[in-house]
Amino acid sequence: MRPAIATYGILRFIWTWNDYQNPLIFLRSEHLLTLQLGIRKFADAYGEFYSLIMAGSVIAIVPLLIVFIIGQKQVIEGISLGGVKG
Repeated sequence: MRPAIATYGILRFIWTWNDYQNPLIFLRSEHLLTLQLGIRKFADAYGEFYSLIMAGSVIAIVPLLIVFIIGQKQVIEGISLGGVKG
């Protein structure tokens, strides 16, 4: 059960981290915005600041990579156990 629970935990973290719609609906204060909503603020009526958007995207990906690297063994084991009959 440990690989399956670890896989679910890692995938749930990734889904929650990348959530865009729920924080957009529920958060009204500017200082509570998530990183993804903050990246969206770099696009305005005068254009898009691609350098800032790409820098923010790299910063947003770093925690996901760290979590995946730490739990990589459990994810691979959980997927292989779930996909094999027997």
